[in-house]
Amino acid sequence: MTQPGRGQTPHPVDLHVGRRVRGRRKLLRMSLENLAGDIGVAYQQLQKYELGHNRISASTLYRIAEALQTPIDYFYDGLPSPGVRPDGDGRDALDQLLTLPGGLDLVRGLIPLPDRVRRRLAALLEDIAGAGTDESSPHPPPRSLRAVN
Repeated sequence: MTQPGRGQTPHPVDLHVGRRVRGRRKLLRMSLENLAGDIGVAYQQLQKYELGHNRISASTLYRIAEALQTPIDYFYDGLPSPGVRPDGDGRDALDQLLTLPGGLDLVRGLIPLPDRVRRRLAALLEDIAGAGTDESSPHPPPRSLRAVN
């Protein structure tokens, strides 16, 4: 298992695979300590894998896939194939959301909501995200709260 030298940033593939390991572990509600024990490494080492600080060997990734009950290619899902441009299907955004603190809880909370409510929430979030770029007002009201003409 190689690791980046001091001052080097982790390779994007190592970051992606690590995020996928962490996301799958959290989806299964498995603790860091339990997965580390299942694959025979210290929890600190697993944490380094998840953060992309240490690269995961093929045999270790195989043990992780077994412990998380998922095929190996799961960890590479969402990576563009070498030489192929990304298709912009939103998998990177979903991957980022699932690895944010509270992201998985947010997704789980959205699932039971009716489509209409999810669409309104999405519009509200777009308004909030765009509020920082609106120069006319530092805090414009969300579209759903603006007066209708």
